[in-house]
Amino acid sequence: MKVVKKYYDLSQAKDEASRRRLEEGGNFEVPELITGEEQVEEEIAKLISESGQKGYFVPDERKKENFGLISRSALLLAQYLDLNVEIDTDNKKHSTIELSAGQIILLKEMGKIARDTIAMLFSTADEAWVDGDSHSVKLTFFYEVNKNLAEAEGNPAD
Repeated sequence: MKVVKKYYDLSQAKDEASRRRLEEGGNFEVPELITGEEQVEEEIAKLISESGQKGYFVPDERKKENFGLISRSALLLAQYLDLNVEIDTDNKKHSTIELSAGQIILLKEMGKIARDTIAMLFSTADEAWVDGDSHSVKLTFFYEVNKNLAEAEGNPAD
């Protein structure tokens, strides 16, 4: 299952519409998308899938329950900070939470909960990747929610 919420994109569209109204006909150029980014993501996905081909996976209910709680916290954080969020549980090796935006700013006036939630995502993830350029930042958190049983143990499905 994949959950995608584009709070940041929605917020940016609203801001852009407001700017256009204020400028009364001023032209704003839309930055070009990086075409190579999709290729990099495909290569990363291929490497991840190849690395998990030995053995098989069985569900770990405790880890899945914890991931459910963490992902709900990430959804609330994304809504509060106007971030895009994508939660993906389709991969048999791991589930991911991805937060992205033009920038992520955690001010003291926002309260401690937003900072604590970001810290919790980093501290509970099995892996965390931070990627960005001059226009955006992306945080990807990986959670191993299934047990990887070695090929030598034999696959019970065989």
